[in-house]
Amino acid sequence: MATWNNLIDNVGDELALDSYKSAGADVAQTQRALNRTLQQLFSGVGHPFAWRIIEAPLVLVPIVGQTDYDLSTIVGGRKVQDIFAAFVHPVGGRAYQITERPLRWFIDHYADVDNAGGGQTQVYTRVGQYTVRLGPKPAAITDEVKFYISEEFADITTFTDTITLPSNVQEVVELGTLSRLYRFLHEFELARELKAEYEAGVGGLIRTDKNNPNMDFIMEGSFRQPVSGDYWRIP
Repeated sequence: MATWNNLIDNVGDELALDSYKSAGADVAQTQRALNRTLQQLFSGVGHPFAWRIIEAPLVLVPIVGQTDYDLSTIVGGRKVQDIFAAFVHPVGGRAYQITERPLRWFIDHYADVDNAGGGQTQVYTRVGQYTVRLGPKPAAITDEVKFYISEEFADITTFTDTITLPSNVQEVVELGTLSRLYRFLHEFELARELKAEYEAGVGGLIRTDKNNPNMDFIMEGSFRQPVSGDYWRIP
């Protein structure tokens, strides 16, 4: 199985500049450029890729009367990037899907959610980086809410780990990494050409993902907005 070091080697072979391959600088800069490319792909393009769904759901056990839950601090918690779907599992009852709503809609319908009457959870909204708010206010501790999510990207630090990306995504990531490295070298024309190829590749990944037959399921969820800023600064 290919590792992140193998991907870095591929980038280095394509770069093939003696002036860059000195004192190990190529490895350090390539690692940084790779992490910045992955960060931008996962949080900066405005699309939740279906292949990033974590198979095992994140399970929340609501507390009677409590509406807000930080999903990064509950038992088994994770730093959630996107929520693809959520289901309530009442003990002895049939599971049902709950709907994600924008915060403004939630405020209009549950302006005073803490003092409103309780009931079975029907909707949720995101009110912080990792926090969800349930409505109506939970009235039973026997219900579980299962969230199907992707996790926020964290920089790779162990480059001997096996790559977990689909092969077509790896190719696009290599283009983005190369573009950043050529910018670092002030080879701006090559950087622009590779950036255009990278962006075209990302567009292809998004189109392919939207044609996934499961997108009707996942597009019901809540997806983090692209981060702002210059993604093509020096790696």
